[in-house]
Amino acid sequence: MGKGRFMMDLAAAHPDINYLGIERYSSVLLRALQIMEKNLLPNLFFICMDAADVAEVFDHGEVDRIYFFNPFSIEILKKVLARVLESYYENPRELFLFFYYPSDEYISYLMTVDELIFSDEIDCRDLFPGENKREWIVVFEVG
Repeated sequence: MGKGRFMMDLAAAHPDINYLGIERYSSVLLRALQIMEKNLLPNLFFICMDAADVAEVFDHGEVDRIYFFNPFSIEILKKVLARVLESYYENPRELFLFFYYPSDEYISYLMTVDELIFSDEIDCRDLFPGENKREWIVVFEVG
């Protein structure tokens, strides 16, 4: 996992859906792009920016799957999610949010957002040694 591999697998399996990865650190983004070079995926996009400044990414409403790697504080998550919801209301569409390695604080907050519907969870503990309870992905649909 990491460096966009999960998103690459999703994009390859569902070429009719657009995926976006936002990475704050250019070194991590560079590694994701190197991995992506081996897999030509026209429906997968990565950008290097701070998630708190992500508003312009959603302006056109073309993004319909967003993957989060529990990357930031709950305060920033609230700002990003507010912009995601604004984009959804401006351009209603099927929209799913994936949260990998979620903290209890993330889960508690996400469960209180009226516009989010819990959709699925994916257990990832078999991918790494140990039994880290955060090695999973929770999926929410906006609607």
